[in-house]
Amino acid sequence: MFQSNQYIVYGITGICRIKSVGYLSGDGFVRNKLYYTLEPLHSRGSAIYTPVENNKVRMREVITKEEAMNLIQDIPGLEFIDIYDDKRSEPIYKEALKLNDCCELLQILKVLKLREIEKSAGNRRLSALDKKYLDLICNTLTDEISLVLEMSREKAEVEIMEKLGEIT
Repeated sequence: MFQSNQYIVYGITGICRIKSVGYLSGDGFVRNKLYYTLEPLHSRGSAIYTPVENNKVRMREVITKEEAMNLIQDIPGLEFIDIYDDKRSEPIYKEALKLNDCCELLQILKVLKLREIEKSAGNRRLSALDKKYLDLICNTLTDEISLVLEMSREKAEVEIMEKLGEIT
């Protein structure tokens, strides 16, 4: 069970701080059931209420500093995953965001960034779908890495993009 003031990753919402853990009363809440009250990182003042025993939305601890540093260092050597069929890509992107596995998200980011570089070399643009998920995945990873490495989002994004730049 997570603790108050701990940061977690909550589904596609991303980084949240646990404001409290306890029983809630009112419409929509089950009596004698523990709930987390979550505050999304980018929506200060808003709250998400979710059961501690939630099987619908994946919740996990944020990665450690060591894991974040290793992820960044390992970017150039990450395997490419096969996402060449545009009709199949969105479900793959959605599932990866839902599971929120940093390594898998980095693999997708690597593919999308390479695709963006290739398209721009031919004076073409990334598809709207790919651009949407490139930004979403980049933001998700940047938020977590910047939080655990205690650096600005901008610096974390630069670190990631520099390592992605080594693939070209």
